[in-house]
Amino acid sequence: FKHAALLSFCYLQGLIRPHDLVKIYSSIPMGLHNTFEDAELPVVSLADFEEVSFDNRFLDRLGESRRLQIKEGLRHHGYVIFKSASLDVQQKFKSACEAALEFFSSTKKSECVIKASRIEGLPGWGIGYSARVHRSTLQREMFHVYTDKRLQNSMPWPNPTFKKCMIDFYSILESLSIWCLELLKDEIDFEKLNLSPDLKQLPRPSVFDAFLYPNRAFNHNEVEGKSEDSNYERPEVDMASYPENMASHTDPGMFTVKVLGDVEGLQIFDQKHSRWIQLEGGPQNETSIVLFNCEQLQVVSEDKYVGTAHSVSGAAKARLSLVYELRF
Repeated sequence: FKHAALLSFCYLQGLIRPHDLVKIYSSIPMGLHNTFEDAELPVVSLADFEEVSFDNRFLDRLGESRRLQIKEGLRHHGYVIFKSASLDVQQKFKSACEAALEFFSSTKKSECVIKASRIEGLPGWGIGYSARVHRSTLQREMFHVYTDKRLQNSMPWPNPTFKKCMIDFYSILESLSIWCLELLKDEIDFEKLNLSPDLKQLPRPSVFDAFLYPNRAFNHNEVEGKSEDSNYERPEVDMASYPENMASHTDPGMFTVKVLGDVEGLQIFDQKHSRWIQLEGGPQNETSIVLFNCEQLQVVSEDKYVGTAHSVSGAAKARLSLVYELRF
């Protein structure tokens, strides 16, 4: 297939099943390595805003042209990149990264788990710390929590400082997700999920994850968001030489959102250009946030906004990734 539009047509006609669509996306060779050099990609600059709050007041200041740019990016590409986040976002991201690294270095991290099968009606399995081992090799560690305020005190936080750093940071990503969903509310059928249009009053089983991918080696100063070399030059890396950390898939929620890091990892399928793109790699990414479509959004928008296939590549250095997923 040369165009994502043809894939979408076949999918809507029932000629391609959802998991087959992801397999087809996965078979398309990787394309770009430096997103921000390609003017055709959906990059929205926020450089002229000293404070980025992602509330209704900020939405009004954003202007119609940039709001349209966001909608078009999500509808045609499946994602949008917000470039040049505010200093407040950068500081909270840095604090969250430092807290996460300290947690993953702790000898007591395995004690931070939920043993109950249900938490306020939601699954308790997988909440807290876990590790994935593949062929006797540690592939990734993660800390997984629900973000609903009513559940925060039930989460297995290791300490109050860690809890505050994570909540302060993921609250920004949550606000951005809801803000973008409100942009699309005229195109969303909330009745499909028995949802009220008043988004901020809804209970949400949204999740936040801190992932640590050891890759070839672990060095605290080489983890995403922690490069101390101001003269860092992105190395030429043959990505095929490193094992894949997470296969191509789509997420079940409305949106997934994360700050892009300086270690290669997140690969995303650009639906408009029908090609895979390596979004991460390079210190400039620390001021950029990517938000992409998930499966629930595809359902409630009646396929106007198709879930975005993505994967996680291996790399030469360890990588820390902080990810928020808006779910209903």
